[in-house]
Amino acid sequence: MMLAPSTASTAVRATTTHLGSITGACTVEVVTDYGSFLELETAWNDAVGRAGIMHPFLRHEWVRTWWDAFGAGAALHVLVVRFDGRIAAIAPLMRESVVMYGVPVRRIRLMHNDHTPRADVIVASHPEDSYRALWDGLREDRDGWDVLLLGQVAHESRTLAVFSECAAAHRCSTGLWKSGDSPYVTLDRPWDEYFDGLRAKFKSNLRNRLSRARRSIEPSPCCVRRYREWSRRSRPSRARP
Repeated sequence: MMLAPSTASTAVRATTTHLGSITGACTVEVVTDYGSFLELETAWNDAVGRAGIMHPFLRHEWVRTWWDAFGAGAALHVLVVRFDGRIAAIAPLMRESVVMYGVPVRRIRLMHNDHTPRADVIVASHPEDSYRALWDGLREDRDGWDVLLLGQVAHESRTLAVFSECAAAHRCSTGLWKSGDSPYVTLDRPWDEYFDGLRAKFKSNLRNRLSRARRSIEPSPCCVRRYREWSRRSRPSRARP
């Protein structure tokens, strides 16, 4: 998903910036300093757990490692929404200057590449207010960027719908496209009927390939145990305000 504000742009900030109160006890800050980013780890992972995110790609360890490996030439631009001091939402964003379709732009985007199959905004509580606060935070800095790119976001994520609505309300240009979908062929009959109609040699070849695939992805007891331990640690509480 790509958004573009309706105004032109100026400079990029390079320190942690408090954008102040959005609504009452809600505050938004922009973290651009690496040290401040590291200090967020415990509270960040607590927010991931409260958001019920089961994959590891939004945990602080993953995002930090990704940034250390691939962040050269870009700048952190992490938006943190708090209600009464506790993190309610995080947008793990970055700034970069790139050329898109032959046009130089200053882009803000989620941190991801081919090594991160999922990216998104982390919303741990107050979803409506948190999304609006993130959008307001981006809008307050609209003179500092040309394009907002939200990639690798699952199609069922509320982020796509909410940001599209906010963009339309503020007359921002938008574009939406699919990415990362596995290729498939639509069958004109049930699978069993299709399979039974195949030649014997083809069915034998297919059975062998499926058998090898199942063996290659069968998790070991060690992997299952480690996943369960990580899952318990990452979900201390599901209670929300």
